[in-house]
Amino acid sequence: MKSTILVALVLIIFILFVVLMLKWVHKQTLKAGHRKLLEEFKTHGDDHELEIFRKQVLLKRIIAIDLQNRKLMLMDHSEEIEQTNIWDLSDILSCEVIVYEPNRVARFSKLGNLKLGPERQISEVSLRVGTTDEGMPNLLFPFFRENLDPAFTTVDRIGEAEEWRDLILVQINANHPGPGTKETGSNR
Repeated sequence: MKSTILVALVLIIFILFVVLMLKWVHKQTLKAGHRKLLEEFKTHGDDHELEIFRKQVLLKRIIAIDLQNRKLMLMDHSEEIEQTNIWDLSDILSCEVIVYEPNRVARFSKLGNLKLGPERQISEVSLRVGTTDEGMPNLLFPFFRENLDPAFTTVDRIGEAEEWRDLILVQINANHPGPGTKETGSNR
């Protein structure tokens, strides 16, 4: 009887040790990937002489804006094809938050319009940037992906995407005045 308990105890300790080692290896892999992403971000920023005003690091994704040089950098390493895009803000025509739900796509202008409940499951929250580039007229930058990000971050990521949308819209509207506004020369 004592030997059975001893074997069971050793087996439980061994299983716990293996699980902890696997978790540690996974964490180290994530840290290495995060470090690589940040190094690549710095390299691209230096290559394009960017002065980053604001950046946000998400899991395997970075969005950053340079207000001085009027550039937007989007890095997405969450897919098999790693993408880094740097856009001049004058080439951006539109920016909106897209919330993808299974069997439905909805656009929300304000967080208050979104009602979360058990009947709604959001699979992705993305920022869609419309550009003048005919080869890539719409660029999607994911803020939340169901298969990558914890579900409890959904509402926060929607808010963050809306903040970025507002920041980008302010910058592109400063470059393209709307109807009824006058462009004025420099004040003397």
